[in-house]
Amino acid sequence: MGNRVDIGDIGVFTGISKVDAWYIAYAIELQIPVVTDDQDMTKLAKTFDVKVMPTLGLLKIMLDAGHTDMKTINSLVEYLRIFDKPANLDSDYKKYF
Repeated sequence: MGNRVDIGDIGVFTGISKVDAWYIAYAIELQIPVVTDDQDMTKLAKTFDVKVMPTLGLLKIMLDAGHTDMKTINSLVEYLRIFDKPANLDSDYKKYF
């Protein structure tokens, strides 16, 4: 049976690792967004009203600040398409770029 985290009265979340739960706890404590493309982690974060930002959202901020360029972003997107494609990769790409 895969990863599951029991959040007491809120319920049991499958597809969530304890590390994912810790990151969400840190985000709550530090009042910062969680950067993730994982759908299960996103669902859990939103349960606790934690702001969630996809990887491409963070890359857009980095691009606008001059910390990366489109060549690097496009290379990363191609890598993700081949090896670890997030569910919202194509729609996020259209949204941010």
